[in-house]
Amino acid sequence: MSAVTPLFLLLFKTPHVVFVAFSQTSIFTTLSKMGFLALGLVFCALVSLSDSYCFITAPALGAEHCVDDDDKSLHSPGTTWTNSRCIRCTCFDSKEMRCCDSMGRANIETEGCIVKYDFSTCTFKVFHEKDSTIRCEYGVVGK
Repeated sequence: MSAVTPLFLLLFKTPHVVFVAFSQTSIFTTLSKMGFLALGLVFCALVSLSDSYCFITAPALGAEHCVDDDDKSLHSPGTTWTNSRCIRCTCFDSKEMRCCDSMGRANIETEGCIVKYDFSTCTFKVFHEKDSTIRCEYGVVGK
């Protein structure tokens, strides 16, 4: 057998081999590397589908409630609410608070366009300030 024969071919000629280690040139190593690359690409795609703007607030020492930093309101453990800035929060039994933006924030790409946030309905509109016929291009961050 020549020196360039891949190790996985040797397995078929020597059936009494119990442990098999594939050489770096085997097809299985190449497929394994491709699998890790594909898995990495999947994880990168999932990042963009997750909540972009979330944060966790640790409780103050001896706290009995969670305190909303925007409204300064107190919330009991186990409750969920949306504050005046459209941030949805949950207070856990540990008094730790997890909050995520429920509206998102517009990132305007068209010059002359502005955004009008309506915090009572947690929505926004993007429009051209001087000419309503101009279509505004924008993206949303944080939702």
